[in-house]
Amino acid sequence: MIPKWYEEGIKADTLMVDPPRKCCDEALLRKMIEIKPKRVVYVIAIENKL
Repeated sequence: MIPKWYEEGIKADTLMVDPPRKCCDEALLRKMIEIKPKRVVYVIAIENKL
């Protein structure tokens, strides 16, 4: 979704990602670098803490 919004001209100063266990894929990481948000909120769930 992020690349689509960015291509449509929608800018975000904060991105929130809740990636799967394996982490963000390389394409998303590259797009995040291109977008250059001021903040990135990276949600992580630790199973034994839930």
